[in-house]
Amino acid sequence: MANITHKWDRICVVSCTHAKYVDKRAFAELVKFRDRWCKGKNDVVAHIGDWVDLTALMSSGAEEGEPLAPDVDTGLTHLRMYRPNLLMAGNHEARAYHLRNSNKATTAWAAHKIVEAMEECAQKLKAPLLPYRGAFETYRVADCLLTHGSVYGEQSCRDMAEMYSTNEIRKVLYGHTHRTAMASARTMVGGTAYNIGSLTKRASIEYSLSRRATFSWQLGFAWGEVCRSLNQSQINIATCEDGGTFRLPV
Repeated sequence: MANITHKWDRICVVSCTHAKYVDKRAFAELVKFRDRWCKGKNDVVAHIGDWVDLTALMSSGAEEGEPLAPDVDTGLTHLRMYRPNLLMAGNHEARAYHLRNSNKATTAWAAHKIVEAMEECAQKLKAPLLPYRGAFETYRVADCLLTHGSVYGEQSCRDMAEMYSTNEIRKVLYGHTHRTAMASARTMVGGTAYNIGSLTKRASIEYSLSRRATFSWQLGFAWGEVCRSLNQSQINIATCEDGGTFRLPV
């Protein structure tokens, strides 16, 4: 019998860096790890959404006191540093897409220019940019499904496992809630969801300060290996507390 060798590729996934609100030390560690971990042409380097924040575009129009330029410029600079080969828009990027049709001319123009800059950045990175479609925005790598995330709540991780796991999809990686967690689906086929955390500095975003859930935010990202031919993967979540460092392979 022929000796069949199955190739394993590496994967690195981050979510919710939120531009100027990023934890700079944690982000620098991520970039260094990405550079040494993902070197193969088939390795997956993904940002699964909320690489900008766009507080200024919350609700139906521009909010006062939140300049757009530092937000967008910083978010795109971080993408160029991280160099993803897969980009997913999150609900924060979606603000710009939605407000291109605003009845306020200045808001519509600003949103149009932001979308233009984001898409140009993705094009230069040669990274496909998946539009935010809530629960329907997904990307599959071997037995892993990547998605930004679409549900909140204390049981969101379990809910995500049950929403997406099948006989072929065994792991669901998402961000969105800024916390880290693992939970299994309560179904016959099973499956596990990985809430991979955020690199946003806790208590840095004004609108989150009055939410008790902000206490659960944790710095984190996912890394591991995937084998497409076997439809298998090994996924780990790197976490650390504020001021700490990630424990990562050399």
